[in-house]
Amino acid sequence: MQASAFSLSALVADGDEYSRQETAGFLSRCVSRVHQAADGQSAFRLYEEHVPDIVVVDMVLPDMDGRQLMVRIRELDPEAPFLVLYDGYSPSSLLKVLELNVSAFLFKPVSPEKLRMHVGRIAKTLFLKRQLLEARYTLEHLLNMYPSFAAMVEDGKIAYLNRRFLEYLGFKNFEQFRNSPGGLDSHIREINGHPYSKTDGAWAALLTDDPLDRDHMLRLSNPRHPERRPQTFIVAFNQFPIPGRYLFTFTEVSELDEERASLESRAFIDPLTGALNRRSFMDRLAREQMRTLRGGEPFSLIMFDIDHFKSINDSFGHDVGDTVLKQLTDLVLENVREGDSLGRWGGEEFMLLEPRAGLDSAARLAERLREGIAAHHFTGVPRPVTSSFGVVQHRPGEDMDDLTKRVDQALYRAKESGRNRVVSE
Repeated sequence: MQASAFSLSALVADGDEYSRQETAGFLSRCVSRVHQAADGQSAFRLYEEHVPDIVVVDMVLPDMDGRQLMVRIRELDPEAPFLVLYDGYSPSSLLKVLELNVSAFLFKPVSPEKLRMHVGRIAKTLFLKRQLLEARYTLEHLLNMYPSFAAMVEDGKIAYLNRRFLEYLGFKNFEQFRNSPGGLDSHIREINGHPYSKTDGAWAALLTDDPLDRDHMLRLSNPRHPERRPQTFIVAFNQFPIPGRYLFTFTEVSELDEERASLESRAFIDPLTGALNRRSFMDRLAREQMRTLRGGEPFSLIMFDIDHFKSINDSFGHDVGDTVLKQLTDLVLENVREGDSLGRWGGEEFMLLEPRAGLDSAARLAERLREGIAAHHFTGVPRPVTSSFGVVQHRPGEDMDDLTKRVDQALYRAKESGRNRVVSE
């Protein structure tokens, strides 16, 4: 491979005109362009202007030593390759430049064969770097054309985000993203339904190390619109032939996810009141029963309904009746524990599951709810609205049918004994 095939250029910095011309002449046979400088300042200006691929530096220059020039060039380009010239009077000064990682030392007068050998070695290295850069540029260009979000990850760190992803995150370019605190971690809210709060790029390992080998659901906040709900993405990945390098693609499915959540909600929630529907409540009750069978604490069940609800519908209309049901549900949910479950049993009847609560505790809650309902002003109803309550505690070995019959009987006794009261057994 000839160096000239990919347009190498070189800079020769040598205060000895004869030596400089001779070295430049040798170089011109294997590179496309050679710049010459008789001192360090001129050499540095030429480097700034032309950025040559190879720098040949004499250790002794009229205005500075070769090391000073190399240090200044290294500040512009940490990987600039240097060939260092020296004569018999300056070997000790070579120790000063060892830490600069020079490519080779050449004794003056320069041997054309050795010069060509070192230039050829540098040329091969530069050629490979250029190939890698071109391949990376091509890959980044293709990723920027990709219609969805894409991220290239190397050894757990983000090596590139495509343009669409950067725009979503509010960055003008990848450099701006790379210099920002938090990285992608600060925008991830959930992975596969679980909250995510790590800060070390662990999201990539969570996805690639999944033994189920599945697509993943990930929620991202939108920095440009923080008031909006996090958007949902299906994330897939492919591994490059290079170990540790992955390409992640993010396909937005927010609308589908919202539709799925809506369908699930409609399957479990009573559409009028927002309480659990009867089927969903029974599932909760069955799980609580299984927990107690495994030795858990007992639980209690409260059943209540609205006294004379038919007269509310008949006197004020069904719209007012619906409003009463909604407001009663809100009132109850505001006054129960986070782990309690409220279900609409049917019509104006409700069930309240009290996990880890004995009969006395549940009866006290029922009394507070009864008082709160009686004191509440329900929209559209000019008179007080009251409720009757039945309370029971689950007995060891009791099945759900017997339990619900007992609480229904307790409610029946509350209504038979005058309504607007709590009966427990």
